[in-house]
Amino acid sequence: MKSFRFDIGWVYIVAGLLMVIVAIVFPSMIELDHLSSQANDSNQQLLERKVMFDSYSSFYDELKSKDETINKRVRQIQFNENAEGTPIVTDLAASRTPLQWIDEKVLAVMPFEVKTRKETFLTRIVAGSGRLWIAALGVFFTFIGCLK
Repeated sequence: MKSFRFDIGWVYIVAGLLMVIVAIVFPSMIELDHLSSQANDSNQQLLERKVMFDSYSSFYDELKSKDETINKRVRQIQFNENAEGTPIVTDLAASRTPLQWIDEKVLAVMPFEVKTRKETFLTRIVAGSGRLWIAALGVFFTFIGCLK
């Protein structure tokens, strides 16, 4: 009857292959995570710009409509004319131009999300030139496992 004999070479082969896989895949996963967070930020900025564009477009459409009350109000704001029958109240914090008014109306306070990545020992090792050393060590272990 044959007895089972454990060959230590398989441990070197498995460890070497795991080290090579980690050196190749792990940095790509980190970069993918970084790029996906950048894509999310870009999408958020696109939505904010779309809201601002829609506000400017609606204001422009109102100006193009030749509505006399809108044109009169814009003229009063631009040239500091007083409206007939209304008392003049000066608010120094108020917007000076229609475009400033649109910007104030559109801009909303957006929460600023600070993303902190948990930096592990493996992350530090695989970053930069350490990635090549880990891959080389994995290939070396695989080679040693094949010789055993």
